[in-house]
Amino acid sequence: MKPLDNEHLGERIRANKEGGVLYPDLHGLMPIKEDQQNEFDDIVLNGKLVFYQKGMIFVDNKLHSIVLPWCMIKEMNVYVTKHWWLEIIA
Repeated sequence: MKPLDNEHLGERIRANKEGGVLYPDLHGLMPIKEDQQNEFDDIVLNGKLVFYQKGMIFVDNKLHSIVLPWCMIKEMNVYVTKHWWLEIIA
C-alpha cells in the first residue's frame, strides 16, 4: 500500500524503523445494515491495518481501502484466536 498523505488523517504511525504495517493479517466482518440483513450476509474482511495520528486505514485484499477517522469510531475490539479478528463499532 502506498502511504496516503491526508491532512484529515495526519502523519502515519510507524510500527518499526522500516515503517511496516502494525497488523498485517487481520480478519473481520463488516455487518450489513439491519434493514438489509434479510437479503445480504455480512462482508468478511481480510487485510491489514495502518494507524495514523487522526485515524486508521483498513486495507482489505478485495475491497481495497476503508478509511476510518477516530472521530467516527465508538469502539474497537481486537480478538486473538487462530487469526486476528477486528471489531469496529462506528
